[in-house]
Amino acid sequence: MSDGHERATRVGASMRQRVGGWIPTDQDALEEWLAGLKSEVEARAEPAELHPVIVEFQELIATDPVVRMYLEQMIAEVPKGKKYRRRHLRSVDQMLTLINEVLTRAPAYHTTALVGAPLNAILDWAMGTPAGFAAFRNDAINSTRCSRRSSTSGARS
Repeated sequence: MSDGHERATRVGASMRQRVGGWIPTDQDALEEWLAGLKSEVEARAEPAELHPVIVEFQELIATDPVVRMYLEQMIAEVPKGKKYRRRHLRSVDQMLTLINEVLTRAPAYHTTALVGAPLNAILDWAMGTPAGFAAFRNDAINSTRCSRRSSTSGARS
């Protein structure tokens, strides 16, 4: 019996399933959402003030060479094939800027392509690389220090 989310992939087909529906199964819709987010961020005359958690993460990246290596490699390791023709992320700094942008905003409602977990959309391909798996198992990246701070710091001023 199906629960509405097909979990298997067809043999020989290039069908990719995203269980849970947190990001669109239609890759073009996800690409459109990401392009819109990037355009919005890049169009600003002045960069947005960084949330304290992003500043703290930036400091971790600057002071921990292993963390920096994992994050840079996970972006570089995204395959270069046709399926990945549009690069989601170009750099760690761009990644932090995009995460900063979605950190304090509610997901936008859309009837056909809901991006319910914007952070997953930003990291979609990079977190699935070997370096991405290593990065998100790293104790420094997963420390509770950032979590405690975000729960007490509130939204940006």
